[in-house]
Amino acid sequence: MSRRFVIFFVTLFVLGIASGCKKMEDRTVATVGDLEITLGELEKQYSPRGLYTDEERRAAKERILNTLIDEKLQLNEARARGYGEREEVIDLVEAKKRTRIINQLYKVEIADKAKVSSREVRKTYDMSSEELNLKHILLTTKDEAKSIYNSLEEGADFDTLAKVKSMDASTKAKGGSLGWGTLGRIRLPDEVFYAAHKLEPGEISAPIEGDNGWHIVKLIERRKVEQRPFEEMKKRIESGLTQKKMRATAESYIERIKKLADMQYDENVVKSVAEKVPQERLSPWAQASLPNVSDEEKKKVLVTTRYEKWTVGKILERGEKSPPRSSVDTPEALKQWVEMLLVEEMLVHQALEKGFDRTKEVRAEIERERDRRMVSLLHSEVIESKSEPTDEEVKAEYEANKEKYAIPERNQVSAIVTATEDQAKNILLRLQKGEGFKRLAEKKSIHPSKRNGGKLGVVNERKYPNIFKVAKELKVGQLSQPIETKDGWAIIQVTDREPMEMRDFEDVQRLVQRDLKRANIKKNDEVFIAELKEKYPVTIDERLLEEVGKKKEKEYMEQEAEKKKAS
Repeated sequence: MSRRFVIFFVTLFVLGIASGCKKMEDRTVATVGDLEITLGELEKQYSPRGLYTDEERRAAKERILNTLIDEKLQLNEARARGYGEREEVIDLVEAKKRTRIINQLYKVEIADKAKVSSREVRKTYDMSSEELNLKHILLTTKDEAKSIYNSLEEGADFDTLAKVKSMDASTKAKGGSLGWGTLGRIRLPDEVFYAAHKLEPGEISAPIEGDNGWHIVKLIERRKVEQRPFEEMKKRIESGLTQKKMRATAESYIERIKKLADMQYDENVVKSVAEKVPQERLSPWAQASLPNVSDEEKKKVLVTTRYEKWTVGKILERGEKSPPRSSVDTPEALKQWVEMLLVEEMLVHQALEKGFDRTKEVRAEIERERDRRMVSLLHSEVIESKSEPTDEEVKAEYEANKEKYAIPERNQVSAIVTATEDQAKNILLRLQKGEGFKRLAEKKSIHPSKRNGGKLGVVNERKYPNIFKVAKELKVGQLSQPIETKDGWAIIQVTDREPMEMRDFEDVQRLVQRDLKRANIKKNDEVFIAELKEKYPVTIDERLLEEVGKKKEKEYMEQEAEKKKAS
Protein backbone atom coordinates (compact mmCIF):
# COMPACT_ATOMS: atom_id res chain seq x y z
CA MET A 1 0.00 0.00 0.00
CA SER A 2 1.03 3.63 -0.41
CA ARG A 3 3.40 4.78 2.34
CA ARG A 4 1.70 8.19 2.23
CA PHE A 5 -1.25 6.75 4.18
CA VAL A 6 1.09 5.66 6.97
CA ILE A 7 3.01 8.95 7.04
CA PHE A 8 -0.33 10.77 7.15
CA PHE A 9 -1.54 8.69 10.11
CA VAL A 10 1.72 9.03 12.04
CA THR A 11 1.80 12.80 11.41
CA LEU A 12 -1.68 13.21 12.92
CA PHE A 13 -0.46 11.57 16.10
CA VAL A 14 1.51 14.32 16.70
CA LEU A 15 2.28 12.92 21.33
CA GLY A 16 -8.00 12.68 47.79
CA ILE A 17 -9.36 13.95 50.79
CA ALA A 18 -12.29 12.37 52.66
CA SER A 19 -15.39 11.40 50.71
CA GLY A 20 -17.54 14.41 49.79
CA CYS A 21 -14.57 16.83 49.65
CA LYS A 22 -12.58 17.99 46.64
CA LYS A 23 -9.13 16.63 45.96
CA MET A 24 -6.39 19.06 47.00
CA GLU A 25 -5.60 20.06 43.41
CA ASP A 26 -9.31 20.78 42.78
CA ARG A 27 -9.62 23.21 45.71
CA THR A 28 -10.57 26.74 44.63
CA VAL A 29 -7.89 29.40 45.13
CA ALA A 30 -9.89 32.16 43.44
CA THR A 31 -13.30 32.75 41.88
CA VAL A 32 -13.67 35.10 38.92
CA GLY A 33 -17.31 35.74 38.08
CA ASP A 34 -18.74 32.28 37.39
CA LEU A 35 -15.33 30.65 36.96
CA GLU A 36 -12.85 29.09 39.36
CA ILE A 37 -9.05 28.96 39.52
CA THR A 38 -7.93 25.76 41.19
CA LEU A 39 -4.85 24.91 43.17
CA GLY A 40 -3.94 22.45 40.40
CA GLU A 41 -3.91 25.19 37.75
CA LEU A 42 -1.47 27.24 39.80
CA GLU A 43 0.68 24.21 40.63
CA LYS A 44 1.16 23.43 36.94
CA GLN A 45 2.69 26.84 36.26
CA TYR A 46 4.61 27.48 39.47
CA SER A 47 8.31 26.65 39.79
CA PRO A 48 10.41 27.64 42.82
CA ARG A 49 13.67 27.44 40.84
CA GLY A 50 15.78 30.54 41.50
CA LEU A 51 13.42 31.82 44.23
CA TYR A 52 15.20 31.91 47.60
CA THR A 53 13.06 34.10 49.89
CA ASP A 54 9.43 33.97 51.02
CA GLU A 55 8.87 37.35 49.35
CA GLU A 56 10.18 36.10 45.98
CA ARG A 57 8.06 32.96 46.14
CA ARG A 58 4.94 34.89 47.13
CA ALA A 59 5.47 37.39 44.30
CA ALA A 60 5.88 34.58 41.75
CA LYS A 61 2.62 32.94 42.86
CA GLU A 62 0.78 36.25 42.69
CA ARG A 63 2.06 36.91 39.15
CA ILE A 64 0.75 33.53 37.99
CA LEU A 65 -2.56 34.05 39.79
CA ASN A 66 -3.02 37.54 38.30
CA THR A 67 -2.40 36.19 34.80
CA LEU A 68 -4.98 33.45 35.35
CA ILE A 69 -7.45 35.98 36.75
CA ASP A 70 -7.05 38.16 33.64
CA GLU A 71 -7.68 35.11 31.43
CA LYS A 72 -10.79 34.10 33.41
CA LEU A 73 -12.14 37.66 33.30
CA GLN A 74 -11.86 37.67 29.52
CA LEU A 75 -13.38 34.18 29.30
CA ASN A 76 -16.39 35.35 31.32
CA GLU A 77 -16.84 38.22 28.88
CA ALA A 78 -16.33 36.04 25.80
CA ARG A 79 -19.00 33.63 26.99
CA ALA A 80 -21.37 36.49 27.79
CA ARG A 81 -20.92 37.83 24.25
CA GLY A 82 -21.69 34.42 22.72
CA TYR A 83 -18.25 33.74 21.29
CA GLY A 84 -18.78 30.03 21.82
CA GLU A 85 -21.37 30.07 19.03
CA ARG A 86 -19.02 31.73 16.54
CA GLU A 87 -18.27 29.66 13.44
CA GLU A 88 -14.49 30.07 13.72
CA VAL A 89 -14.60 28.79 17.31
CA ILE A 90 -16.79 25.81 16.42
CA ASP A 91 -14.58 24.92 13.42
CA LEU A 92 -11.36 25.12 15.42
CA VAL A 93 -12.78 23.05 18.28
CA GLU A 94 -14.02 20.41 15.84
CA ALA A 95 -10.59 20.24 14.19
CA LYS A 96 -8.95 19.93 17.63
CA LYS A 97 -11.35 17.13 18.59
CA ARG A 98 -10.61 15.22 15.39
CA THR A 99 -6.86 15.48 15.95
CA ARG A 100 -7.16 14.50 19.61
CA ILE A 101 -9.28 11.39 19.04
CA ILE A 102 -7.06 10.27 16.15
CA ASN A 103 -4.07 10.63 18.50
CA GLN A 104 -5.85 8.42 21.01
CA LEU A 105 -6.71 5.90 18.29
CA TYR A 106 -3.06 5.86 17.23
CA LYS A 107 -1.95 5.20 20.81
CA VAL A 108 -4.36 2.30 21.31
CA GLU A 109 -4.18 0.66 17.88
CA ILE A 110 -0.57 1.39 16.88
CA ALA A 111 1.79 2.59 19.63
CA ASP A 112 0.55 0.20 22.33
CA LYS A 113 0.73 -2.74 19.91
CA ALA A 114 4.21 -1.94 18.60
CA LYS A 115 6.19 -2.83 21.70
CA VAL A 116 9.65 -4.31 21.14
CA SER A 117 10.93 -7.14 23.35
CA SER A 118 14.46 -7.31 24.76
CA ARG A 119 14.86 -10.56 22.79
CA GLU A 120 14.17 -8.73 19.51
CA VAL A 121 16.71 -6.05 20.42
CA ARG A 122 19.37 -8.64 21.18
CA LYS A 123 18.64 -10.57 17.98
CA THR A 124 19.03 -7.42 15.90
CA TYR A 125 22.30 -6.57 17.65
CA ASP A 126 23.69 -10.05 17.04
CA MET A 127 22.73 -9.94 13.37
CA SER A 128 24.48 -6.60 13.00
CA SER A 129 27.77 -8.25 13.94
CA GLU A 130 27.94 -9.76 10.45
CA GLU A 131 27.86 -8.22 6.99
CA LEU A 132 26.32 -10.24 4.18
CA ASN A 133 27.20 -10.03 0.49
CA LEU A 134 23.87 -10.75 -1.23
CA LYS A 135 22.16 -11.03 -4.59
CA HIS A 136 18.42 -11.12 -5.16
CA ILE A 137 15.77 -11.52 -7.83
CA LEU A 138 12.61 -9.47 -7.21
CA LEU A 139 9.36 -10.78 -8.73
CA THR A 140 5.72 -9.70 -8.77
CA THR A 141 3.81 -12.88 -7.95
CA LYS A 142 4.32 -15.99 -5.86
CA ASP A 143 3.76 -18.25 -8.88
CA GLU A 144 6.41 -16.43 -10.91
CA ALA A 145 8.83 -16.66 -7.97
CA LYS A 146 8.20 -20.41 -7.63
CA SER A 147 8.88 -20.91 -11.35
CA ILE A 148 12.20 -19.02 -11.17
CA TYR A 149 13.19 -20.90 -8.00
CA ASN A 150 12.52 -24.24 -9.70
CA SER A 151 14.73 -23.16 -12.61
CA LEU A 152 17.53 -22.30 -10.18
CA GLU A 153 17.12 -25.66 -8.46
CA GLU A 154 17.57 -27.31 -11.87
CA GLY A 155 20.86 -25.45 -12.40
CA ALA A 156 19.91 -22.19 -14.13
CA ASP A 157 22.40 -19.32 -13.69
CA PHE A 158 21.33 -16.85 -10.95
CA ASP A 159 22.94 -13.80 -12.58
CA THR A 160 21.34 -14.50 -15.96
CA LEU A 161 17.85 -14.91 -14.49
CA ALA A 162 18.30 -11.75 -12.41
CA LYS A 163 19.22 -9.74 -15.52
CA VAL A 164 16.21 -11.06 -17.45
CA LYS A 165 13.48 -11.48 -14.81
CA SER A 166 14.16 -9.21 -11.80
CA MET A 167 11.92 -6.18 -11.26
CA ASP A 168 14.69 -4.36 -9.33
CA ALA A 169 16.04 -1.99 -11.98
CA SER A 170 18.93 -0.87 -9.75
CA THR A 171 20.44 -4.38 -9.39
CA LYS A 172 19.31 -6.49 -12.36
CA ALA A 173 22.14 -5.31 -14.65
CA LYS A 174 24.62 -6.49 -11.97
CA GLY A 175 23.11 -9.95 -11.77
CA GLY A 176 20.97 -8.91 -8.79
CA SER A 177 23.96 -7.85 -6.65
CA LEU A 178 23.07 -5.85 -3.53
CA GLY A 179 26.66 -5.74 -2.30
CA TRP A 180 27.69 -5.87 1.35
CA GLY A 181 25.36 -4.79 4.16
CA THR A 182 23.90 -5.45 7.59
CA LEU A 183 20.31 -5.47 8.83
CA GLY A 184 18.74 -2.11 8.08
CA ARG A 185 21.71 -1.05 5.94
CA ILE A 186 20.97 -3.08 2.83
CA ARG A 187 18.03 -2.59 0.47
CA LEU A 188 15.98 -5.56 1.63
CA PRO A 189 12.91 -5.88 3.86
CA ASP A 190 13.84 -7.09 7.35
CA GLU A 191 12.00 -10.40 6.96
CA VAL A 192 13.97 -11.13 3.77
CA PHE A 193 17.28 -10.31 5.50
CA TYR A 194 16.37 -12.62 8.41
CA ALA A 195 15.91 -15.48 5.92
CA ALA A 196 19.16 -14.60 4.12
CA HIS A 197 21.04 -14.64 7.43
CA LYS A 198 20.23 -18.35 7.84
CA LEU A 199 21.79 -19.29 4.48
CA GLU A 200 25.22 -20.77 3.92
CA PRO A 201 27.56 -19.11 1.37
CA GLY A 202 26.43 -20.14 -2.12
CA GLU A 203 22.96 -21.19 -0.91
CA ILE A 204 19.76 -19.80 -2.51
CA SER A 205 16.57 -19.14 -0.54
CA ALA A 206 13.06 -20.26 -1.42
CA PRO A 207 10.76 -17.35 -2.42
CA ILE A 208 10.19 -14.88 0.45
CA GLU A 209 7.37 -12.34 0.46
CA GLY A 210 8.41 -8.75 1.19
CA ASP A 211 6.47 -5.49 1.15
CA ASN A 212 7.43 -4.83 -2.49
CA GLY A 213 7.12 -8.30 -4.01
CA TRP A 214 8.65 -11.78 -3.83
CA HIS A 215 12.40 -12.18 -3.28
CA ILE A 216 14.79 -15.01 -4.10
CA VAL A 217 18.08 -14.37 -2.28
CA LYS A 218 21.56 -15.81 -2.74
CA LEU A 219 24.23 -15.49 -0.04
CA ILE A 220 27.66 -14.97 -1.63
CA GLU A 221 29.77 -14.38 1.47
CA ARG A 222 29.64 -13.25 5.09
CA ARG A 223 32.17 -11.45 7.30
CA LYS A 224 32.41 -10.20 10.88
CA VAL A 225 32.24 -6.47 11.62
CA GLU A 226 33.20 -4.57 14.75
CA GLN A 227 30.44 -2.81 16.65
CA ARG A 228 29.96 -0.97 19.94
CA PRO A 229 29.03 -2.88 23.11
CA PHE A 230 25.40 -3.98 23.38
CA GLU A 231 24.61 -1.65 26.29
CA GLU A 232 25.68 1.37 24.21
CA MET A 233 23.58 0.33 21.20
CA LYS A 234 20.51 -1.04 23.00
CA LYS A 235 18.41 2.13 23.08
CA ARG A 236 19.18 3.08 19.49
CA ILE A 237 18.28 -0.41 18.24
CA GLU A 238 15.07 -0.44 20.30
CA SER A 239 14.06 2.95 18.88
CA GLY A 240 14.69 1.83 15.31
CA LEU A 241 12.77 -1.42 15.77
CA THR A 242 9.87 0.42 17.40
CA GLN A 243 9.61 2.82 14.47
CA LYS A 244 9.63 -0.06 11.99
CA LYS A 245 7.03 -1.98 13.95
CA MET A 246 4.82 1.09 14.25
CA ARG A 247 4.99 1.68 10.48
CA ALA A 248 4.11 -1.94 9.77
CA THR A 249 1.27 -1.90 12.32
CA ALA A 250 -0.06 1.35 10.87
CA GLU A 251 0.04 -0.06 7.33
CA SER A 252 -1.89 -3.12 8.42
CA TYR A 253 -4.42 -1.07 10.40
CA ILE A 254 -5.09 1.37 7.57
CA GLU A 255 -5.62 -1.48 5.12
CA ARG A 256 -8.09 -2.96 7.58
CA ILE A 257 -10.13 0.21 8.04
CA LYS A 258 -10.17 0.79 4.28
CA LYS A 259 -11.79 -2.62 3.89
CA LEU A 260 -14.23 -1.80 6.69
CA ALA A 261 -15.14 1.48 4.97
CA ASP A 262 -16.20 -0.57 1.89
CA MET A 263 -15.54 2.22 -0.64
CA GLN A 264 -17.78 1.86 -3.70
CA TYR A 265 -17.02 4.13 -6.68
CA ASP A 266 -19.34 5.20 -9.46
CA GLU A 267 -16.92 4.28 -12.24
CA ASN A 268 -18.69 6.47 -14.80
CA VAL A 269 -18.36 9.52 -12.55
CA VAL A 270 -14.71 8.66 -11.79
CA LYS A 271 -13.90 8.42 -15.50
CA SER A 272 -15.73 11.67 -16.28
CA VAL A 273 -13.98 13.60 -13.48
CA ALA A 274 -10.51 12.28 -14.41
CA GLU A 275 -11.05 13.50 -17.97
CA LYS A 276 -11.67 17.03 -16.65
CA VAL A 277 -8.15 17.37 -15.18
CA PRO A 278 -6.09 20.06 -17.02
CA GLN A 279 -3.13 18.50 -18.80
CA GLU A 280 -0.68 21.40 -18.45
CA ARG A 281 1.31 22.29 -15.30
CA LEU A 282 3.03 25.66 -15.03
CA SER A 283 6.25 24.04 -13.78
CA PRO A 284 7.52 20.68 -12.51
CA TRP A 285 7.28 22.05 -8.96
CA ALA A 286 3.70 23.32 -9.26
CA GLN A 287 0.92 21.44 -7.50
CA ALA A 288 -1.13 19.14 -9.73
CA SER A 289 -4.39 20.64 -10.94
CA LEU A 290 -7.83 19.70 -9.66
CA PRO A 291 -10.52 18.68 -12.17
CA ASN A 292 -12.57 21.50 -13.74
CA VAL A 293 -16.13 20.22 -13.36
CA SER A 294 -19.51 21.89 -13.76
CA ASP A 295 -21.82 22.73 -10.86
CA GLU A 296 -24.10 19.94 -12.04
CA GLU A 297 -21.27 17.38 -11.93
CA LYS A 298 -20.30 18.52 -8.42
CA LYS A 299 -23.65 17.18 -7.19
CA LYS A 300 -22.92 13.65 -8.43
CA VAL A 301 -21.85 10.99 -5.92
CA LEU A 302 -18.27 9.92 -6.63
CA VAL A 303 -17.80 7.37 -3.84
CA THR A 304 -19.93 5.78 -1.15
CA THR A 305 -18.55 4.38 2.11
CA ARG A 306 -20.34 2.57 4.92
CA TYR A 307 -20.39 5.93 6.72
CA GLU A 308 -21.56 8.42 4.08
CA LYS A 309 -21.81 9.47 0.43
CA TRP A 310 -19.14 11.76 -1.05
CA THR A 311 -20.09 13.99 -3.95
CA VAL A 312 -17.60 15.31 -6.48
CA GLY A 313 -18.00 18.80 -5.00
CA LYS A 314 -17.37 17.62 -1.45
CA ILE A 315 -14.24 15.73 -2.53
CA LEU A 316 -12.89 18.76 -4.43
CA GLU A 317 -13.60 21.04 -1.46
CA ARG A 318 -11.56 18.71 0.75
CA GLY A 319 -8.91 18.47 -1.99
CA GLU A 320 -8.26 22.20 -1.94
CA LYS A 321 -6.68 21.72 1.50
CA SER A 322 -4.71 18.63 0.37
CA PRO A 323 -4.13 18.97 -3.38
CA PRO A 324 -2.70 15.99 -5.29
CA ARG A 325 1.08 15.81 -5.65
CA SER A 326 0.85 14.24 -9.09
CA SER A 327 -1.76 14.33 -11.81
CA VAL A 328 -5.10 12.61 -11.18
CA ASP A 329 -5.99 12.47 -14.87
CA THR A 330 -6.60 8.70 -14.86
CA PRO A 331 -9.34 6.84 -12.96
CA GLU A 332 -6.76 4.87 -10.95
CA ALA A 333 -4.76 7.98 -9.95
CA LEU A 334 -7.97 9.79 -9.01
CA LYS A 335 -9.12 6.91 -6.80
CA GLN A 336 -5.75 6.71 -5.03
CA TRP A 337 -5.94 10.42 -4.23
CA VAL A 338 -9.55 10.13 -3.00
CA GLU A 339 -8.53 7.23 -0.73
CA MET A 340 -5.78 9.36 0.76
CA LEU A 341 -8.24 12.19 1.40
CA LEU A 342 -10.73 9.88 3.09
CA VAL A 343 -8.26 8.06 5.35
CA GLU A 344 -8.68 10.80 7.97
CA GLU A 345 -12.46 10.37 7.83
CA MET A 346 -12.11 6.63 8.30
CA LEU A 347 -9.84 7.17 11.31
CA VAL A 348 -12.28 9.64 12.84
CA HIS A 349 -15.18 7.20 12.43
CA GLN A 350 -13.14 4.43 14.07
CA ALA A 351 -12.25 6.72 16.98
CA LEU A 352 -15.88 7.80 17.42
CA GLU A 353 -17.07 4.20 17.36
CA LYS A 354 -14.62 3.44 20.17
CA GLY A 355 -15.96 6.40 22.18
CA PHE A 356 -12.69 8.32 22.39
CA ASP A 357 -14.58 11.62 22.08
CA ARG A 358 -16.45 10.86 25.31
CA THR A 359 -13.43 10.32 27.57
CA LYS A 360 -12.88 12.75 30.43
CA GLU A 361 -9.42 13.75 29.15
CA VAL A 362 -10.57 14.53 25.61
CA ARG A 363 -13.63 16.48 26.75
CA ALA A 364 -11.49 18.54 29.13
CA GLU A 365 -8.92 19.27 26.41
CA ILE A 366 -11.62 20.29 23.93
CA GLU A 367 -13.16 22.60 26.53
CA ARG A 368 -9.76 24.22 27.16
CA GLU A 369 -9.26 24.70 23.43
CA ARG A 370 -12.69 26.34 23.12
CA ASP A 371 -11.89 28.68 26.00
CA ARG A 372 -8.49 29.62 24.53
CA ARG A 373 -10.00 30.36 21.15
CA MET A 374 -12.79 32.49 22.61
CA VAL A 375 -10.35 34.58 24.67
CA SER A 376 -8.04 34.96 21.66
CA LEU A 377 -10.90 36.21 19.47
CA LEU A 378 -12.13 38.60 22.15
CA HIS A 379 -8.64 40.03 22.63
CA SER A 380 -8.14 40.40 18.89
CA GLU A 381 -11.42 42.23 18.33
CA VAL A 382 -11.63 44.33 21.50
CA ILE A 383 -7.95 45.15 22.11
CA GLU A 384 -5.67 44.48 19.13
CA SER A 385 -7.95 45.92 16.45
CA LYS A 386 -8.23 49.17 18.43
CA SER A 387 -4.52 49.43 19.20
CA GLU A 388 -3.24 50.07 15.68
CA PRO A 389 -1.53 53.50 15.69
CA THR A 390 -2.24 56.08 12.98
CA ASP A 391 0.50 57.26 10.61
CA GLU A 392 0.55 60.58 12.46
CA GLU A 393 1.05 58.85 15.82
CA VAL A 394 3.89 56.74 14.43
CA LYS A 395 5.63 59.83 13.04
CA ALA A 396 5.20 61.71 16.31
CA GLU A 397 6.61 58.75 18.29
CA TYR A 398 9.69 58.72 16.05
CA GLU A 399 10.28 62.46 16.39
CA ALA A 400 10.03 62.22 20.19
CA ASN A 401 12.36 59.21 20.48
CA LYS A 402 14.90 59.44 17.65
CA GLU A 403 17.76 58.23 19.83
CA LYS A 404 15.82 55.06 20.73
CA TYR A 405 15.82 54.06 17.05
CA ALA A 406 19.34 55.25 16.24
CA ILE A 407 22.29 52.95 15.67
CA PRO A 408 23.91 53.19 19.14
CA GLU A 409 27.44 54.28 19.90
CA ARG A 410 29.85 51.37 19.33
CA ASN A 411 32.94 50.96 21.49
CA GLN A 412 35.85 48.72 20.49
CA VAL A 413 37.25 47.39 23.76
CA SER A 414 40.30 45.42 24.88
CA ALA A 415 40.44 43.75 28.29
CA ILE A 416 42.81 42.03 30.69
CA VAL A 417 40.87 39.72 33.02
CA THR A 418 42.30 38.39 36.30
CA ALA A 419 40.97 36.08 38.99
CA THR A 420 41.06 38.64 41.84
CA GLU A 421 40.63 42.37 42.35
CA ASP A 422 44.16 42.71 43.78
CA GLN A 423 45.62 41.12 40.64
CA ALA A 424 43.63 43.57 38.51
CA LYS A 425 44.96 46.52 40.54
CA ASN A 426 48.49 45.26 40.00
CA ILE A 427 47.89 45.04 36.23
CA LEU A 428 46.56 48.61 36.24
CA LEU A 429 49.73 49.88 37.97
CA ARG A 430 51.94 48.15 35.41
CA LEU A 431 49.92 49.63 32.54
CA GLN A 432 50.13 53.11 34.08
CA LYS A 433 53.92 52.69 34.27
CA GLY A 434 54.03 52.11 30.54
CA GLU A 435 53.85 48.34 29.94
CA GLY A 436 52.07 47.40 26.71
CA PHE A 437 48.39 46.41 26.98
CA LYS A 438 48.63 43.73 24.27
CA ARG A 439 51.71 42.08 25.81
CA LEU A 440 50.24 42.04 29.34
CA ALA A 441 46.93 40.64 28.04
CA GLU A 442 48.72 37.78 26.29
CA LYS A 443 50.76 36.98 29.42
CA LYS A 444 48.35 37.66 32.31
CA SER A 445 44.70 37.55 31.14
CA ILE A 446 42.59 34.49 32.02
CA HIS A 447 40.04 35.33 29.31
CA PRO A 448 40.03 33.59 25.86
CA SER A 449 40.59 37.03 24.27
CA LYS A 450 44.23 36.84 25.45
CA ARG A 451 45.01 35.12 22.13
CA ASN A 452 44.12 38.38 20.38
CA GLY A 453 45.92 40.67 22.79
CA GLY A 454 42.76 41.14 24.85
CA LYS A 455 40.56 42.38 21.98
CA LEU A 456 36.85 41.91 22.74
CA GLY A 457 35.67 43.79 19.66
CA VAL A 458 32.48 45.88 19.88
CA VAL A 459 31.00 45.12 23.31
CA ASN A 460 27.25 44.81 23.83
CA GLU A 461 25.24 45.18 27.00
CA ARG A 462 23.80 41.65 26.93
CA LYS A 463 27.15 39.85 26.88
CA TYR A 464 29.29 42.28 28.91
CA PRO A 465 26.87 44.43 30.99
CA ASN A 466 29.42 45.90 33.42
CA ILE A 467 32.12 46.46 30.80
CA PHE A 468 29.55 48.03 28.44
CA LYS A 469 28.46 50.49 31.13
CA VAL A 470 32.02 51.58 32.05
CA ALA A 471 33.19 51.79 28.41
CA LYS A 472 30.55 54.43 27.67
CA GLU A 473 32.16 56.75 30.25
CA LEU A 474 35.80 56.27 29.17
CA LYS A 475 37.67 58.32 26.62
CA VAL A 476 39.41 56.50 23.76
CA GLY A 477 42.75 55.17 25.11
CA GLN A 478 41.78 55.68 28.76
CA LEU A 479 42.25 52.82 31.25
CA SER A 480 39.44 51.77 33.58
CA GLN A 481 39.55 50.94 37.26
CA PRO A 482 39.06 47.20 38.05
CA ILE A 483 35.58 46.01 36.95
CA GLU A 484 33.90 42.92 38.38
CA THR A 485 32.55 40.65 35.61
CA LYS A 486 31.22 37.09 35.37
CA ASP A 487 34.68 36.01 34.13
CA GLY A 488 36.71 37.73 36.85
CA TRP A 489 38.12 41.25 37.40
CA ALA A 490 38.84 43.29 34.26
CA ILE A 491 40.92 46.30 33.29
CA ILE A 492 39.58 47.65 30.00
CA GLN A 493 40.61 50.19 27.41
CA VAL A 494 38.41 51.69 24.68
CA THR A 495 40.53 51.46 21.52
CA ASP A 496 38.02 53.01 19.08
CA ARG A 497 34.57 54.61 19.17
CA GLU A 498 31.92 55.04 16.48
CA PRO A 499 29.38 57.69 17.47
CA MET A 500 25.62 57.20 17.54
CA GLU A 501 24.10 57.29 14.04
CA MET A 502 20.56 58.58 13.52
CA ARG A 503 18.32 56.53 11.21
CA ASP A 504 15.78 57.98 8.80
CA PHE A 505 12.08 57.58 9.61
CA GLU A 506 11.49 55.42 6.53
CA ASP A 507 14.13 52.93 7.75
CA VAL A 508 12.52 52.40 11.15
CA GLN A 509 8.85 53.12 10.47
CA ARG A 510 7.71 49.51 10.88
CA LEU A 511 9.76 49.14 14.07
CA VAL A 512 8.22 52.29 15.57
CA GLN A 513 4.75 51.12 14.52
CA ARG A 514 5.32 47.75 16.21
CA ASP A 515 6.55 49.32 19.46
CA LEU A 516 3.68 51.79 19.56
CA LYS A 517 1.11 49.07 18.91
CA ARG A 518 2.56 46.98 21.73
CA ALA A 519 2.36 49.96 24.08
CA ASN A 520 -1.24 50.63 23.01
CA ILE A 521 -2.17 46.97 23.56
CA LYS A 522 -0.65 47.06 27.06
CA LYS A 523 -2.52 50.25 27.92
CA ASN A 524 -5.83 49.06 26.44
CA ASP A 525 -5.40 45.72 28.19
CA GLU A 526 -5.11 47.44 31.56
CA VAL A 527 -8.22 49.54 30.93
CA PHE A 528 -10.23 46.54 29.70
CA ILE A 529 -9.21 44.32 32.63
CA ALA A 530 -10.14 47.08 35.08
CA GLU A 531 -13.59 47.31 33.45
CA LEU A 532 -14.04 43.54 33.64
CA LYS A 533 -13.10 43.50 37.34
CA GLU A 534 -15.98 45.90 37.94
CA LYS A 535 -18.30 43.56 36.05
CA TYR A 536 -17.10 40.18 37.38
CA PRO A 537 -16.19 40.01 41.08
CA VAL A 538 -12.87 38.40 42.03
CA THR A 539 -12.32 36.66 45.38
CA ILE A 540 -9.04 35.05 46.49
CA ASP A 541 -8.43 32.47 49.22
CA GLU A 542 -5.17 33.92 50.59
CA ARG A 543 -4.62 30.97 52.93
CA LEU A 544 -4.87 28.45 50.11
CA LEU A 545 -2.62 30.57 47.90
CA GLU A 546 0.12 30.05 50.49
CA GLU A 547 -0.17 26.27 49.96
CA VAL A 548 0.72 26.51 46.27
CA GLY A 549 4.01 24.78 45.46
CA LYS A 550 4.88 23.71 49.02
CA LYS A 551 5.98 20.25 47.90
CA LYS A 552 7.97 21.66 44.98
CA GLU A 553 9.67 24.19 47.26
CA LYS A 554 10.66 21.48 49.75
CA GLU A 555 12.12 19.29 46.98
CA TYR A 556 13.98 22.24 45.45
CA MET A 557 15.54 23.29 48.74
CA GLU A 558 16.67 19.70 49.38
CA GLN A 559 18.27 19.57 45.92
CA GLU A 560 20.08 22.86 46.55
CA ALA A 561 21.34 21.58 49.90
CA GLU A 562 22.67 18.43 48.23
CA LYS A 563 24.50 20.53 45.63
CA LYS A 564 26.17 22.59 48.35
CA LYS A 565 27.28 19.44 50.15
CA ALA A 566 28.72 18.02 46.93
CA SER A 567 30.67 21.20 46.21
